[in-house]
Amino acid sequence: MLRNLAEPEAGKIIFDRFKTAINALTVRDSGSSRIEDHIRLRHTRPFRTDNREYLPAKRSVFNIMVPEPTGGGFELKFARFLDDAPTSRASPRTTSQSASKSTT
Repeated sequence: MLRNLAEPEAGKIIFDRFKTAINALTVRDSGSSRIEDHIRLRHTRPFRTDNREYLPAKRSVFNIMVPEPTGGGFELKFARFLDDAPTSRASPRTTSQSASKSTT
């Protein structure tokens, strides 16, 4: 049986069945949405959490990142990955400032 699963035909059938089943469970957008209101960050109140592992934020407007208790550590790992990732592109202002500093 396992040998049959390695065949391209069987793989395609399995893929198509999973795709159909997953698409049936997927939420689809059926109309327009509109932002009714907004929350200013300065009006965000601090909140208490349980004493658990956290990550001091480098690239967030918040001072620390605390994952959900049932997340299995994924959020913390992902936040660490994003903090350690190189910046994708510099803004024109940053580029021109760094270029002028290097020539002086």
